[in-house]
Amino acid sequence: MAIYNFCMYLQLRKITYLLYVCFLLSMIYVSFGQSGVVRHFFSDYTFLSNSMFVCISSASSFPIFAFAYYFLEVHKRRNLKILLGFGSFVALIVSITAFLDYNLAAKLGILSGFTTSTVSLAIGVTLSLSRFRPAYFYTLAWTTIMVANIYRMAAITGALPMNSFAEWGVFAGTVIETALISLALADKVRLKEKLDFERISKLNDDLHLESEKVRDMNDHLEELVEEQTREIKSIMKNIQLGIVVIKGDELLLTDTFSDAAKDILAIQDIAGRDSIEVLFSHAQLTKEVKDQVSSIMESCLGNDEINFFSNEHLLPLEAVFIFDGKEKMFQMDWKPVIDADDTVEKIIVTIKDVTSQKALELDAKRQQEELSYIGEILSVSSRQFNTFMSASIKFISDNQRLLKLNRNLSTDTLKVIFINLHTIKGAARALGFSQLTPIIHEHEQDVSDMMKGEATTNRDLCLQQHSLIEEKLTHYERLNSEKLGRNSAESVPVSLRLIESIHRITNELETTASPKQRLDIDNIQEQLESISYIDAKSLFDEVLADAEMLARDLAKEYPKIDLEAGPIRFSQAGQEIICNAFVHIIRNSMDHGIEEPNIRKAKGKDEFGHIKLSLEVEGEKLVIKYGDDGAGLNLKAIESMALKKDYIRDREDLSDHDKAELIFHSGFSTSASVNDISGRGVGMSAVREYFESHGGSVNIEIINGAQGVDEGCVRFQLVMNLPKSYFIERIRKIEKNVA
Repeated sequence: MAIYNFCMYLQLRKITYLLYVCFLLSMIYVSFGQSGVVRHFFSDYTFLSNSMFVCISSASSFPIFAFAYYFLEVHKRRNLKILLGFGSFVALIVSITAFLDYNLAAKLGILSGFTTSTVSLAIGVTLSLSRFRPAYFYTLAWTTIMVANIYRMAAITGALPMNSFAEWGVFAGTVIETALISLALADKVRLKEKLDFERISKLNDDLHLESEKVRDMNDHLEELVEEQTREIKSIMKNIQLGIVVIKGDELLLTDTFSDAAKDILAIQDIAGRDSIEVLFSHAQLTKEVKDQVSSIMESCLGNDEINFFSNEHLLPLEAVFIFDGKEKMFQMDWKPVIDADDTVEKIIVTIKDVTSQKALELDAKRQQEELSYIGEILSVSSRQFNTFMSASIKFISDNQRLLKLNRNLSTDTLKVIFINLHTIKGAARALGFSQLTPIIHEHEQDVSDMMKGEATTNRDLCLQQHSLIEEKLTHYERLNSEKLGRNSAESVPVSLRLIESIHRITNELETTASPKQRLDIDNIQEQLESISYIDAKSLFDEVLADAEMLARDLAKEYPKIDLEAGPIRFSQAGQEIICNAFVHIIRNSMDHGIEEPNIRKAKGKDEFGHIKLSLEVEGEKLVIKYGDDGAGLNLKAIESMALKKDYIRDREDLSDHDKAELIFHSGFSTSASVNDISGRGVGMSAVREYFESHGGSVNIEIINGAQGVDEGCVRFQLVMNLPKSYFIERIRKIEKNVA
């Protein structure tokens, strides 16, 4: 039986048979030992029939358990694996003991045999109850040998009579067990063959069904192809996309294309034509781009798909086409057709006319931009807007005149242009005209670089940038008048010049008029002034509002502003002077004068700054005084910078007032950095120039003994004078007359 199962192992290569052969060999040795054969043939080697016999008897449990592990598939059941482990442990202990103490091992050998039989029987019964068919033979085999062992043990102990069954029962049981296990192995093979046959039968049935489907598909393949062809033709006829296919080394178009392609590309005979010529004959693309597309197509077709995906980003996705003088916008999409070898066989190109869509997008963008402009315009009053536009257009016109008259721009000319641009930018930023400020700032930077010699003087560039600024200003003004219906300052029913003339004449007539006429004249002047003049408080409230925005940008607290203004009104020209000058005054005060909150707090000051502004009429002029409680003028730093810029000589003895006056030099600044708020050294020189060019003046008045200034610094205030022609002192003459 051992030879038979070993032959089965050699044929089937199943470890189950080899384990069973090992078990049979151990049982043969045990049987020979029990019958005295080993002692007879190996009388000189007593250990083979003593210790070795007990050891092998116990060790025979290992192949038995290993056989059960694989044959009964015990590895799938955790509890049975634990039971096998316990039986193996007992067998191991007895096997080791056999070499240490024969008498003890002989007694334990009976326990080992009983344990092996019990464990094997328990496993068989458990799996039989689970209806595992191979376990039936296995359980019956171990039942026979278990009965024989129990009877033999009972006979040895005297519980039962010693007879032939007790003597040869175990041997007979082993033979029966061997036969049954062999039958179980054979049955399992037959069972597996049956399952394999059923699986093969099912696979054959499935294969037959699939074969029927394939045969049916082949029978209807022609119909399916025809149906698919009709669908493709219908799609190509009705789809609103231009679709063409490029194939071959010569980059020719195939006869597969959509009807829309003929209309979009304005070409009727597409098939067989050169793809580059058909696709790009009307496109506004350079020859270089067309050649690049051609090279990519040649390198991709017939080669690995990686060539296409590596160059896909170089293919044009959008282009302008011109047909009969009309401009159209096309979007293009390029997709490869890959064969089974990952080779690009064809390239499909889709063309979509997005002219209308782009026009709508452009119109929506234009409307959005227009709304942004309108929002900025509506954020300021009509009078503020008109004052800004009047002054800005004048500055731009002056700059353009200087540029046209001077082919070689001198430093002085650039300086005037720069100051005018800086003033417009400051006013635009104060009013929140964000569409205008960046353009002016960019041009201002270019002019600054030309002044410093860091860039080549470029008159044409300056004229071009001024045109852009003028275009923006015109756009603002057009939206203000056309969209919002707010007339500009020059579009009132009576011109400002005429209003001022009438105002002057009525003043002259007032001295000779009767009381009643003086009342009429007073009412006329009141109405005229409401059109062209603005009271000082309203004007400076608007001008000083810039301080709030600057405070936010500079991370400072909004300053407290004290304004003392009597019944003074400014003409249109006076408003422009004040607005243009105070753009620079407020910025220098917030950036250089008033300290940051933590610094002010350390000096014992309020965290917010204080600005004081007063207006007073003295004879024929208006005196404006402006000051803040900031750090003051650092006379030492001013003198050092003046020496560096050669404004003064090294040993020149200057008073504190003379040093302070140095800040009015053009280009003078003690700021360590330049930003879009200040630091360019044009602020105070521009202020003085605005006042002096209109018959006024600007001076510095040092306040001696002022508290809260750093060492070496002095507190000061600006004193500005403005001629009578730019303002009026409005006192209600009706009240005087009544009095």
